[in-house]
Amino acid sequence: MTRNFYGTVVSALLIGLAFTACGGTTSTNLIITPDDGGTVIPDAGPGVAVVVAPATTLLQTGLTAGFTATVTGATDTTVTWSVAEASGGTVSSSGQYTAPNTAGTYHVVASAHADETKKGAATVTVAAPGVALVPPTALVVTGTTMTFSATVIGGSGGVTWKVQEAGGGTIDASGKYTPPTTEGTYHFVATSVNDSSKTAVGVATVIKPGHWVNVTPPSVALNGDFVVSGGQEFNYGAQEVVADPNTPGTFLVQITYQGVWRTRDYGATWARLGNGGGPMDTGRAALAIAPDGSYIISTLLYPIGTFSNGAWISLAPSTVGSKGDLGDQANWTRVSIPGVPDDDMGVFHIDPADKTHVFGQPHTPTGFFYESNDSGQTWTPHAMPANDNIAKLNLINSTTVVATYNFGDTGNPQLGKKSGSTWTWTEVVTKDESGKVVSGQQAYHGSQQIFVDAANGNAIYLGGSAAVTRSVDGGANWTRLNTPHDSEGIVATPTTLYSTHAFAGTTGFNGSSNFQHAPRGTANTGAGWVDDNSAAVVPASMNNGWLGAAVAQDTSSTKWVIVAGCWDAGIFIYVEP
Repeated sequence: MTRNFYGTVVSALLIGLAFTACGGTTSTNLIITPDDGGTVIPDAGPGVAVVVAPATTLLQTGLTAGFTATVTGATDTTVTWSVAEASGGTVSSSGQYTAPNTAGTYHVVASAHADETKKGAATVTVAAPGVALVPPTALVVTGTTMTFSATVIGGSGGVTWKVQEAGGGTIDASGKYTPPTTEGTYHFVATSVNDSSKTAVGVATVIKPGHWVNVTPPSVALNGDFVVSGGQEFNYGAQEVVADPNTPGTFLVQITYQGVWRTRDYGATWARLGNGGGPMDTGRAALAIAPDGSYIISTLLYPIGTFSNGAWISLAPSTVGSKGDLGDQANWTRVSIPGVPDDDMGVFHIDPADKTHVFGQPHTPTGFFYESNDSGQTWTPHAMPANDNIAKLNLINSTTVVATYNFGDTGNPQLGKKSGSTWTWTEVVTKDESGKVVSGQQAYHGSQQIFVDAANGNAIYLGGSAAVTRSVDGGANWTRLNTPHDSEGIVATPTTLYSTHAFAGTTGFNGSSNFQHAPRGTANTGAGWVDDNSAAVVPASMNNGWLGAAVAQDTSSTKWVIVAGCWDAGIFIYVEP
């Protein structure tokens, strides 16, 4: 499920927090370049802070580069240097870094002596001799342009550019690429003017705005049941998508029994993290990312092999204990949650106002939900409503949740309010648009999302089996909107709410995602919602809606991109018109 708070914008990203239970660039491009002046790691917070410069460096394998660290907020301004990745090269006590012989992306970390929990990090892209492209892959929208840059590694001079495919667009001497009007995958080539043996090929994925595009990696299995090590297991496909606020354009998604996958180009291309031997390769995960990107917490449903469920945590490279990039195979640590049989957790929610405040809901009901105030390291149980057939616990704010029952249950949603350390529950009232009392919202076995519209009076939109419901009083009273379709998934851009119908199963719930949307200003009635489920907008392969989606924008906010994990249908992206 996805919870979006528009208004929480970090590094030009609107973050979609995702949870689950069972079941020089121009204003026209979609690449956000990092600040070359140095990176402040969010974990530093007030007080001691560490900045490493340069923030990003391109380096040939085996060569060296120097880094500096600036410490503020402390008398002792010395640091200890390290490399986050075990095989990521070495760094001296003076900040002199030596790249490994293996190309890749690595992180040089400086830890403050005054407070070793405060760290800064630089990203080093290590390339073999040749030409390095920035970016090497890109999502390019028709009618816009994208400028690429190239650096000759182990040589000097500039490059020449060309597009490989006839009809694949044009690229000028400065690296400015103009795409064709036809969607597709095209390749551009940069060749050293002084040494034609040094060359590199980049990929431009060209799409038109206003419709969904299937970007599922070809190697991903989306058939219903498929054999994995340990026996026959059920394949739920693509799970929640989360956006990394510290690396714009980067999203992560877990594929059931097939690991965590990452894109660095807004969903255009994907790479699996690891070789298949990590915990996220052995079950069904539910990724949720902290608002500052300092960690991901996840469940691990139906695990096989030596791994088990619980709270799995992956730390950003700058965080104490990190073993690499977010989501990397080796960068996961398990935390047990006392009182939960077999640690069978189904959903985690991270408070967008406080990254240390986390909620957890078991997959198999225990009569309790669980709360952490230290980023998932320790947990306190709290009683659920008396009728514990709760399908989904949805976070409204730091002290308010709404719990919905499974589809077909007779119970109305329950509003949970926190006072001090105590939670109390009250049954909510739901009416239709005419004012008639109707049954409240339910969930298809946890397939449900919530959106709090901070820009419009904190109106709350809750998806589920009963179309879209809306509350304007903090969740005590709800209106069932007469929307064209039922709605489990809800995300938003600054102007528009988007929704799909989804179910925790295979081959789609009803053969369609039932895509619909509404301008934020008219989403308060069903008449304000538009049925946009036509074949021109939704491809036949998108036969299920999203479980979790995240939204990102370009540097000038002219285009918004939705990246969605749509169960067994796969991964899809949508560029807002």
